[in-house]
Amino acid sequence: MPASKPKKSGPSKPLTDGKDSPDQKRRSSRRTAPRVNYSEDQPVTEQDPGSTTKRSSPPTASNGRSKRLKRDHDALSDNESSATPPYISTVNHEIETIIDLTDATIRDDSLFLADGSVYSPGDHIYLVCEPPGEPYYISRLMEFVLKDDIRSASPTAKQKADPKNYKVRVNWFYRPRDISKPASDSRMLIVTMHSDVCPIQSIRGHCTVKHKTFIEDMHEYRQKSNHFWFDQLYDRYIQRFYEMVPVSSLLNLPEFVRTKLQQRVTYVALENTRAKELCSAPNSCTRCHQWCSVDESVECATCGRYYHMQCLRPPLLKKPTRGFGWACASCSRQQERKAREYNGAATDDLDELDLLEAKNDAENPPAPFKSSLELAFENIDDLPETPEQKRQRKLWPYRYLGINCRIEDVLDRDDHIYPRAVSRIGARFQCDTPEWHGAPVKYIGPSPSQKSAGNNKKNAGAASQAKFEPHLAKLEEGEFWIERPPSGYVERGGDQTSTLLWKNPENLPATIADDFLQNMAVYAKKLKMSPRTPNFIDACLSALLNSDYDPTEAEKKVKKFTRRYLKEPTLSAAEVQQFEDAVREFGSELYNVSQKVPTKKTWEIVRFYYIWKKTKNGEEIWGKYPGRKGGNNPKFKSTVKTIEEELVDSGDDSAYDNEKVKLNKKPIRCLFCNTQSSGIWRRAPGSNNRNDSSVSALCLRCARLWRRYAVKWEPPEEIERKFLLKNGQPQKRLIEQELLDDYRINLGKTSSQDVSVEPREPSDAKAKPKAKSKEPKEADVVKEESPAVKIPTVFCDICDGSVTASSRSVCDTCGIIVHNDCYGIMENDISEVWRCQPCTDSVKNERSMFHDCVLCPTHMKRVKGPLKGTLGSNWVHARCAIFVPEVTFTHSDSTEIAAGIIQVPSSRFKKTCQICSTSGGACVACTDCSVHVHVQCAAKSNSYKLALEFQPVKASRRATTPTIEMGGKIGMITASVWCPAHKPKKGQFIPLHSEVGKNKNIFRKFCETYKRTDDNLKGTARLAHELNVALRRTKPARNPTHSRYSGVTDNQRCSVCGRGSTPIWWPSVDSGVLCHNCYRQTAERSDI
Repeated sequence: MPASKPKKSGPSKPLTDGKDSPDQKRRSSRRTAPRVNYSEDQPVTEQDPGSTTKRSSPPTASNGRSKRLKRDHDALSDNESSATPPYISTVNHEIETIIDLTDATIRDDSLFLADGSVYSPGDHIYLVCEPPGEPYYISRLMEFVLKDDIRSASPTAKQKADPKNYKVRVNWFYRPRDISKPASDSRMLIVTMHSDVCPIQSIRGHCTVKHKTFIEDMHEYRQKSNHFWFDQLYDRYIQRFYEMVPVSSLLNLPEFVRTKLQQRVTYVALENTRAKELCSAPNSCTRCHQWCSVDESVECATCGRYYHMQCLRPPLLKKPTRGFGWACASCSRQQERKAREYNGAATDDLDELDLLEAKNDAENPPAPFKSSLELAFENIDDLPETPEQKRQRKLWPYRYLGINCRIEDVLDRDDHIYPRAVSRIGARFQCDTPEWHGAPVKYIGPSPSQKSAGNNKKNAGAASQAKFEPHLAKLEEGEFWIERPPSGYVERGGDQTSTLLWKNPENLPATIADDFLQNMAVYAKKLKMSPRTPNFIDACLSALLNSDYDPTEAEKKVKKFTRRYLKEPTLSAAEVQQFEDAVREFGSELYNVSQKVPTKKTWEIVRFYYIWKKTKNGEEIWGKYPGRKGGNNPKFKSTVKTIEEELVDSGDDSAYDNEKVKLNKKPIRCLFCNTQSSGIWRRAPGSNNRNDSSVSALCLRCARLWRRYAVKWEPPEEIERKFLLKNGQPQKRLIEQELLDDYRINLGKTSSQDVSVEPREPSDAKAKPKAKSKEPKEADVVKEESPAVKIPTVFCDICDGSVTASSRSVCDTCGIIVHNDCYGIMENDISEVWRCQPCTDSVKNERSMFHDCVLCPTHMKRVKGPLKGTLGSNWVHARCAIFVPEVTFTHSDSTEIAAGIIQVPSSRFKKTCQICSTSGGACVACTDCSVHVHVQCAAKSNSYKLALEFQPVKASRRATTPTIEMGGKIGMITASVWCPAHKPKKGQFIPLHSEVGKNKNIFRKFCETYKRTDDNLKGTARLAHELNVALRRTKPARNPTHSRYSGVTDNQRCSVCGRGSTPIWWPSVDSGVLCHNCYRQTAERSDI
């Protein structure tokens, strides 16, 4: 049976009934997996700061399970030579399977297997998850516990030694993905105080988990298989993270405290600020030279020395208020001395005070005293530990030592292990409640707003006073709950707030309503609705009540009922089909269902749904909906097995049976790498193969990476690209070591230091990387004799030019690669961790959350590429902004914000692109003909040319024309496009990645010279100027055919929406008229 633990997010969320401790039960409502709970379930820990894992040897073929394992190994070896998938690695093919309990024994609280493997408390182990296709759970083995039925029956020595009578208690480690925490290292784990009792068959092998402090070389440690690390604790109840610090790292504590702590706990959980405080150098009092606790000492804000509040003269009774500093006497006099010297005053008295203080310190040293911590440690119970206390200490070797805890509390053997938070009690957290007078408040008399009702306000007020006066005596006697109603008070339940639906008559039989409804059922059938429909029942009872309980009169009213009067939705056969298809897709998400039936309103779909689901079709469709909560009704369960269930191994539900796979007619394919060849297949995460053409599974290589490290396999080409980002070093998100090993084996590599970069021509940018050999150096010969791989050069996503390490920036989030000059990155903004504008705005949310280019057509809006923000809080491709002439930049040197988008004429959006044959985006024309194309379409086409065109400028025109010097010539540059039928002339074509001057890209120089906005216009003035330019290009409004009249006429209806009322009528193309709303929408579409 697979183990399960709760997760915060992810495709699967298996939950358990595991408890955390017997003395503190936290509230947690969870679904349960089939498992037996242990009544004394509590959390475990390691026996030492390092790891005590043990590696197991290959199992022997001693029974049916071992024979199956041997058969899997044979299948693997048979397939490695002939049917090995592309890029597959032949190293580390260890297969985790169910442990073999044949001839296994439990002794000395440890599990001994026949193959020599040993599982002891404190070991770190893998456990199969639920569902089995997800990554393994990682946990710390706490102890082996007898099953309830065995333990309650006084087990014999033989039963105690049989592992089949045991379960295993584990303390879970969370992967960051389990709690939706982003992480850059797949080997990082998070400690929890969550434990469960799981079947012993759920164990899948050993692993190693160490605290980060005890790892000397993290890079070397990560290269080892099945090795993980941790440095944080997560409290899943209050959802907070704490630093896990070894007790040996706590320096700012007295020695006797550290000794006591090391005897009882291994780690302490601390807040970040508390961890910095306790791990720093110890603080000692300047006068008595004893250790200073934070609560009983003060720090001088000037010299930084510490003093016990009791050692000061006079003693300091209270610490300074938060936000205020404190200065010792010596520093205060020093400040006074400087002030007097500045003003020319004498300082002799200050010098005498210094001498007097030094004399008093020598003659009267501070009396020795014991701090509250020392007094508390003297009262600590040093009695021998009870067996239960010793067991708890071994189970939980860490405690909370944060800001909401005293140090002496940690040494209490019966203290809770959980982190603590501040109790939110007081006026800041609780609302103000009215005073309780012994009874609920009772209002007497009308409210002040009702007193003035009527013609005679004085008489009404007098009547209200007279009604309230009899209760004044009771008010004087102490009945303070009698009050006058507040202004505007309306009593609930009266005729003003409710409508009477039915009232049983006094002189008529009580069954009059049931008899009447039974007789009216025939009219419900005529309306094609059920007699039990709530709308029909309410209407019938209302008719009977309004007819003074006369059935004959009421029946006359019922005969006139229609479905429209009863607000009963009526759907045609086509609409019902749309509705049922939508329910199959969305289930009970009725808003989404209503979107699939556009002819009906949402309230009609809701009413129809609750009647339909009780019909035969409703029970058939909704009863079998896979995402239905609580849908465990046996009559709705399908008896047809999925292909997964047919191929699953009978002994291990996380793997497929190789014999069944060979007999399967459908092809089997790896979900991650798409290979169809593997010696052993494992179940894939979230796979459902009921209607698929192939069976989704995981090959051995992908299963190893996914099960152990929750990492998906990546092809070597992707690993190559990641190496380029930091000159052969992995990027910020660390690459899994086994992926690197797989990459090096397939490309003849053994270490990342051998990876070198060799430039190539831009024309080969789309060619596949090829391995090239070189003469090995002496250092390389020691590492490996195989040739090094020449990694291809990457190119800028704006100018398509090759990039070097010194001139490029790579977005840490989306991975785009740009020249610093092309994207306008200033020298001050260049850093190792750089993010493009959209990725930076994803946190600030200052612009549109949809990263769509406003100049591209619909199918090209979300093409991946460097984007720039616009003045309208939208986005535009940097390349589109360069080649559309109307677009400029507010900061031309950094091309930070694109302006002039509204100045782009609508004619550019109406042109049809010659490449994609669509309109809607801004098109640019070929320099030598009238062919129009979208900028991004031309950039992706090999037959079109995007470049800068250089034209010489005469000396007489240079004063009025912006010019650039190129190769000794002075001229002007324009961004141009050439179609396949035309080619740029020699001397005119300038590639976008060319350089001009010292270390300056021609792209950036072009923006600074020709893409600059008017510097005299700032903010709102610039927006107004752009709007005026855009308005000059708009068409004059068409004259309306009627005056501004909003009345309704019989022969005046909108030809689009059928509306008969509008502020103004407009002529239509089809000789009809349009309302103002439809005309406005039509005009907007025509302009765009």
